Amino acid sequence: LAGEKFPLRGRNYKLKIIRKENTEPSLCFYKGTFTAIIPEAVSYDEYREILRPLFLRFYHKKSQEMIMERVKKYEIYFDKKPEKIRTKELKNTWGTCSGRNNISFNWRLVFAKTSIIDYVVIHELCHLKHKNHSKKFWKNIEKIMSNYKENKEWLRIHGNTLNI
Repeated sequence: LAGEKFPLRGRNYKLKIIRKENTEPSLCFYKGTFTAIIPEAVSYDEYREILRPLFLRFYHKKSQEMIMERVKKYEIYFDKKPEKIRTKELKNTWGTCSGRNNISFNWRLVFAKTSIIDYVVIHELCHLKHKNHSKKFWKNIEKIMSNYKENKEWLRIHGNTLNI
C-alpha cells in the first residue's frame, strides 16, 4: 500500500506509511502526500482494513470543508442563501436543493477537480432561485460559469470514476 496513489481534487497523491509503537492509527495530508501512522503491532494484511475508515473519515471531512469554501465563493452571485449545507452519501446525483433551500452535496466531489466542484455548487445554488431546469436556470449558470457545459459533460462521462 505504501506508494499507492489516492485521489483528491482531481489529482492522485502517494501514500507514505509510518509504523510506530503504541500509537493510534491516523491519516493526514501534507505537502502533496498522504501519511498514515500505523501501530507496529498491525500486520501488513490488516493495512487495508485499518486504512479504509481513516481515508473515508478524511474524505468526508475534507469534502465538507471544500464545499463550504466553494459555496462561500459563489453565493455572492445569489440573492437567496441556503438554509443548510451538508455533504453526504447521494446514490444517483451530485447535489440536491430542497424546497426549503437545504442543499446536499455528494461527498465524492472531493475526488473531482475544482472546476467540476464549482459547476455542481453553482448548479445547486441556482436552484435557490429556479426550482427546475428551465432556460432561465441554465442562463443563470452560464452567467457565472460560461464553460459549464464542458464541466457538465465531463461529470456525465467520468462521474462514475470519482471513487476510491
